[in-house]
Amino acid sequence: MAPHCTMPRFKSIYDALQFHAAQSSDSRLLFQEQDNRKVSYAELLQLSARMAAALESLGIVAGSRVALVMTPSAETVAALIALLRLQTTTIPLVYRGRLRPGSQPYIASEQTLRMNEPELLLSPSQELPSYSLLTSSLNPAIHTEPVEALAEGRSEPHVKSRGEPFIGPALIQMSSGSTGNSKAILLTESNLLANVAAIHDRLHGSALDKVYCWLPLNHDMGLVGGLLTTLYAGAFLILGSPQRFIRDPISWIDGMSKDRSTITMGPPSAYALSLEKAILSPLRLSGCDLSSLRMAMVGAEPVSHSFCSAFQETLLPYGFPKNALQPCYGLAENCVAVTLREPGTPIAVRHFDRAALEQHRVVLAARASPQAVTLVGNGPTVGGCEVLIAEPRTDGADHQGAIGEIQIRGSARAARIVCADGTSVEPAADGWIPTGDLGAWVDGELYILGRTKEIIKRGGTTLAPFDIESTVAELIGVSVGAVAAIGLLDQETGREEVIVLIEGNLKDTLQLETKIRLTVLQTFQLPLLDVLFLRPGMLARTMSGKLTRLEARRAYQDGRFSRAARGASPLRLFRT
Repeated sequence: MAPHCTMPRFKSIYDALQFHAAQSSDSRLLFQEQDNRKVSYAELLQLSARMAAALESLGIVAGSRVALVMTPSAETVAALIALLRLQTTTIPLVYRGRLRPGSQPYIASEQTLRMNEPELLLSPSQELPSYSLLTSSLNPAIHTEPVEALAEGRSEPHVKSRGEPFIGPALIQMSSGSTGNSKAILLTESNLLANVAAIHDRLHGSALDKVYCWLPLNHDMGLVGGLLTTLYAGAFLILGSPQRFIRDPISWIDGMSKDRSTITMGPPSAYALSLEKAILSPLRLSGCDLSSLRMAMVGAEPVSHSFCSAFQETLLPYGFPKNALQPCYGLAENCVAVTLREPGTPIAVRHFDRAALEQHRVVLAARASPQAVTLVGNGPTVGGCEVLIAEPRTDGADHQGAIGEIQIRGSARAARIVCADGTSVEPAADGWIPTGDLGAWVDGELYILGRTKEIIKRGGTTLAPFDIESTVAELIGVSVGAVAAIGLLDQETGREEVIVLIEGNLKDTLQLETKIRLTVLQTFQLPLLDVLFLRPGMLARTMSGKLTRLEARRAYQDGRFSRAARGASPLRLFRT
């Protein structure tokens, strides 16, 4: 465990950077996509000061809304610091290399700009023509500027250091939209400071840490959990890119080994992809040493116990510490972190009676069995955050062992949440806001059971799609992120039918379909309406890699998953 760094409670992100710049002149940030460019905290502050002055010359003042394309570059990070210093509202935009009309990044950027109406858009120069075309068709009043040009000035900004955090929204974080249209999450700097400080405390953070983050910086896990938390701690940051990871998933493992990383983070689907490639290319791991890692956070989507075990066992020969992989739970509505486990603690594993879960009750089983669902704990709440399990059968109090919708409140909870239609998600009178996730407390840890909008109801019981998906994935040997279980209401019978969708270049699909139908029938007493084998990439995902099951349901209903395109089997042995 790294020595804990005793630091003051900072009043702003800029305040934290000033403190760390005064402690050391060493290079503390490494930008892989800029030929491993190294920058110190002092150099980052100098760059951000020039950018702040340039932004002032463009008419940007406190309260201005500025969209920033989140490239993994020193200029983008410095621009973010400059915008925070000027007390503006930053609107992060996804960066995927080339912005093509009709692509997912284009649609996401268009929706973000339409909802939040910035007056300025900062983009890397090579992407500026694409964004200028987008803004001209959407709102010609949005001025576009190459982010690199801001660094060319030499003057200091008029705004000096300030005493208290900006009370207005410092950041508008778009939700992932996994269960519907995206929402704009308005976060103050006080919200951000509360959450990054809580993460830092739970991780026993130190300036000696080396954080490896390749996640997209427009997403809460990459931006708040990776970048801002590292800057707050004054730690060393290795900033990779999603493009590099997608091209070569093992580059994540290589990078952590080479730079002796101590902390990293990512969704289960990313860990699973890197594991799959590592198994297929074992020679790539030759010489890798992951013994420096003390915390590999895994979250943003459900985490299975079998995946955790497989990941740790496969990488154990390469020095991966036994208890480094730690599940966590969070969401943009709380900046990022809600629950987080202590580094080095054994993963909490509990076996839930399947029949009781289907009746919305928690009954623990002594061991794993077909009649039990094995889940991993996501830890206790971080500092300043409260969680309520809103169990509908009770008086609204928080009951240990009850199943219900997870609600949150606290110092990091969003100041405001705005839906695509302009309406706001208002907290309850006592400050609680719903998350849309189902969960339960067991032995002081939060267990995630699914999404309220995705729960499948049939025959008086409720089923979590993830339970079906993890069973199918383990049965046929694919990543759980490659399987989606969706419910479809039969208007004639009023019964919800279940379809299983599987991505991958799989062989013998006729035999696999038979195995899947039999196993699901035996395990869940559930006949499947359909089993479809899809080409890789056909299942829609959010920018963080989460499956969008509601979009998968719409695609199935619209006939976009046609059998002719896949050449799959027409088996209907157990169709009802």
